[in-house]
Amino acid sequence: MRSKLVKYCLLFVIISTHKIWAQSALGDFHEMEKLPNGDTLVLNRTYGDYWYGGFAGFSLSYYHGDLYQYQNPAIPPSAANPIVSFEPVVGIGPLAGLFFEYQKPKDYWGYFVKLNILDLSNFVAKTPIQDIYYRTRYDLDANNYNITISPSVRYNLLEFFYAYSGLDIGINAAFDAKQKKVFTNTGAIDQVSKSSINSSNTKVGLHFGLGFEFLIADINSRSRAKFNPTVSLHYGSNMISEMKSSWRSFDLRFGITLKFAPDNIDYDTLFFNPYWEEPPVYLLSLKDERGVEFAGFKPLNPEILNVELRQRQSEIAQNISAIEDTARIEEVVATTQEPTKAPIKSPQKIKQNTQKSYTFSTSNSTAINKDLAEYLDAVAEFLLANKNSEVRVNAHSDNFGTPEENLLKSKQRAEAVQKYLIKKGVPWNRVLITWQGSLKPVKPNDTPANRRANRRVEIVVVPK
Repeated sequence: MRSKLVKYCLLFVIISTHKIWAQSALGDFHEMEKLPNGDTLVLNRTYGDYWYGGFAGFSLSYYHGDLYQYQNPAIPPSAANPIVSFEPVVGIGPLAGLFFEYQKPKDYWGYFVKLNILDLSNFVAKTPIQDIYYRTRYDLDANNYNITISPSVRYNLLEFFYAYSGLDIGINAAFDAKQKKVFTNTGAIDQVSKSSINSSNTKVGLHFGLGFEFLIADINSRSRAKFNPTVSLHYGSNMISEMKSSWRSFDLRFGITLKFAPDNIDYDTLFFNPYWEEPPVYLLSLKDERGVEFAGFKPLNPEILNVELRQRQSEIAQNISAIEDTARIEEVVATTQEPTKAPIKSPQKIKQNTQKSYTFSTSNSTAINKDLAEYLDAVAEFLLANKNSEVRVNAHSDNFGTPEENLLKSKQRAEAVQKYLIKKGVPWNRVLITWQGSLKPVKPNDTPANRRANRRVEIVVVPK
């Protein structure tokens, strides 16, 4: 029996400790706002670290211990005015106050403080029957008003579910108690006198609770609001210590917190590109002509596929505007046949690891000129004859225009060279291109001749 109990306890510990923790919610939003100049502002939002709000609720209290008082607090103690003892009782009271929390997104731990501005408890403690003949007893009706501050540490069990624990430090603001003698046999004939009993000035206790939170509002794309119900257990120090009394309360508190936090926001900008054109769309169809296959039988030509690549009708008249589409086409064609090798005869000789540079006539020009075309013909002829070589192209621009415009022009120049070589039969994966805009001039951009030297493509053939 004992061994089974140990096994069950170990199983409970394993189950209860497996995946019972989680980081707090990140709360990430990604939003875009169109700016007047055509750019797009990107907002990457996450939950803020600091939360502010208020809470309200109520407390169910079980008052227990030893509570002593004279039968008639209004007269001096004597043999005719003995001490009576009150029994444990249940009370209820409202709660309300302010809330502050520090909780970093994707963190396991958090910290918060509750300031209970309204912490009111009420109880009516009763004595046993004192007189058998008249069946009299004594009731103590008390209202205890406290201001309580409760610092807590929270730990996330799930993304939106957490446990917390902390201290309760209360200051007594008011205590009103009345004691009355009740005649249970003779109807409502009560003798009421003001009690001289007082509550302790300070009260210290511990609490443990569980909370659940969920998003209820996104405020102006800049902050968030959460709804947070909680339940907690509280146990505190002695409330009443007069006449050797020891009167404590065990509280079960239910509350609802409404809290707000400004978001953590990272800004990014997507710059408007006036030169962008939508790339053409291609439709790829594969026709399998291998015939019927079944176990033990193989067709004569199992690798023959009829591949048809056609441009959508609405795009036939357009040129290829994105080098990625060209690369994708070349990859499909390469699966069925070798690239078409156009006969190239060029008097130029290609030397590997030797850089050649060609310039462009105007700041906006990106087209291949005659001199560059002749050299590219020689490069294509060399690459087709030497399978273990490749070409690297690095394109640049002058400083005429914005950095974004210059980067785009250098990209178009590099792509123009790559497209030209691909049309000559060079596989796309042997033409490596980069572009750097106006970041790396070879001369100061102070004269037309120097600016022309800077808007260039640098070409070098290297072994793989």
